[in-house]
Amino acid sequence: MIPAFGSLVSFYEQKIEDIVSCCHLQSVMRLQRLETPGKALMGFLWFSIDAMSHSYFYDHEKQKASGTMIYKRRQFIFNSDSLLYSLDRSDYVQILEPGEVLYIGYQDLLSLMSKYADINQVIRTLAEKQSTYLRQHMALLQIKSLERVRRFRAENEAFLECSSQEIQAIHVNLGLRNYIYMINKLK
Repeated sequence: MIPAFGSLVSFYEQKIEDIVSCCHLQSVMRLQRLETPGKALMGFLWFSIDAMSHSYFYDHEKQKASGTMIYKRRQFIFNSDSLLYSLDRSDYVQILEPGEVLYIGYQDLLSLMSKYADINQVIRTLAEKQSTYLRQHMALLQIKSLERVRRFRAENEAFLECSSQEIQAIHVNLGLRNYIYMINKLK
């Protein structure tokens, strides 16, 4: 986790010990769920070392999944509303490739954030970036289907390589058949 923070925070021996004592390493399989909906403080900050992942919301009433975030390799994965505002987690987080992930529970992370101002600032900056991503994603979903699919595919080439068309379709709010139809129209 230390290299993941990179030059974003300053390090000294006690801080390194505090971070390392909270971190855990887990091997993951392709399509494994890292997280399911639940109580806010039962969540985790994940860091995928070598695999892409995504999050989605599942509407049980409509029996429909909606993609919420796409996470690149070596990107922090967390629900900022749960971590910062104690709102229950509503999304599933799924890994798209086999590999290893590091994780810290929200309670431990909140302790680190209260102890170290730079960690607090980094997490809040990452939360703002997530918020910006979500606004851009919502704007994408407002445009016509064909243009939405064209833009999505142009902006997410690495995601297309490691995800199924079914997973891709939920991130543009289309059913699989309609998504495939749009892809064929773009050829």
